[in-house]
Amino acid sequence: MIDGMVAHLAKKQDFLWDGSNADGWVYPPSSLKALLKLYLKVSDEDHLIDCTLLYFLLDVSHFDQIGKDILHGFSSVISVPLSLTRLIEGFWLLDQKQTLAALDVLLHPSFPLVRSWLPWHPVCITKALLNEEVQGALKYIQFMRPANLEERKLHIAVLLHNRCITEALHVLRGQVCEDCIDEMVGDFFESCLELGLLKELLISPFRAEKQVFVGMLFN
Repeated sequence: MIDGMVAHLAKKQDFLWDGSNADGWVYPPSSLKALLKLYLKVSDEDHLIDCTLLYFLLDVSHFDQIGKDILHGFSSVISVPLSLTRLIEGFWLLDQKQTLAALDVLLHPSFPLVRSWLPWHPVCITKALLNEEVQGALKYIQFMRPANLEERKLHIAVLLHNRCITEALHVLRGQVCEDCIDEMVGDFFESCLELGLLKELLISPFRAEKQVFVGMLFN
């Protein structure tokens, strides 16, 4: 999660800190001072700098109670919303492979409000959860309510990994983008093959879709 966040920050900055260059951005920074220097640059991405700094504080405090108090106190001083602070806590826990603890933080009622700050985070979090805890990925993506095409594609993938064929077909049927429906149907079929869900697909109640998938099977 931190690598993705730093990569987004790096797109807005010519140079981050020692150890970083045009070919890649390395976390952690060489020092807290190196990280704080980013605030001296004119940037429309100050919230990303805030998030990276909060993550760094979690790293050095090891997320104990004192560290939490420091984190929340610092967030208040620099006017970072609590919902964004909790998001960074979730990032840190995911990177530490503490998936269940991360879900407890991420499934917080304030989280949908964070989209305006880091609009890319639902996709990154869902992919991370899909690699560690498929049921957790399902809970998370349903909680966040997919808001764009990439998230809807990922919603279908998560449903299939949880063997929820009928629900995945419902999401596919609700796709209104005609330009990408063929691609989505093809991806759906390929995922079913990879996950061993072909039998369940062929006995599904959706006749029109079933005919399309049968045609793919024989082609």
